[in-house]
Amino acid sequence: MNTPMDDHGLRSRISPEDADRFLDRLASDDEFRSSVEQNPHGVLGAHGIEVATSKMPDPVKLPSKDHVRSVIDTANASGMFGEPDSTPRVHAIMMCVVGAIPFVASDLQR
Repeated sequence: MNTPMDDHGLRSRISPEDADRFLDRLASDDEFRSSVEQNPHGVLGAHGIEVATSKMPDPVKLPSKDHVRSVIDTANASGMFGEPDSTPRVHAIMMCVVGAIPFVASDLQR
């Protein structure tokens, strides 16, 4: 069964472990970052993340590697990535790739 996209135009089948690796690569791997900027739908799709075309900026411009690392560090320090599912990690990926996705305060306080 194909699940519908959520209200943000997003559907994800990525595991928490794969999402962590994706984020780590955004924070460290110049070649991967270039691939994401050049073909965001393809790279995200290959990792189990689908984004509605209308939600993807053109062009995609990733934040600096240091900024991505700070997103990861902040999420880890807050316990946000302690969740057993990949949703918080997918939100972090989308913040980096798309530029924004709504977070509510309770998500950051978990």
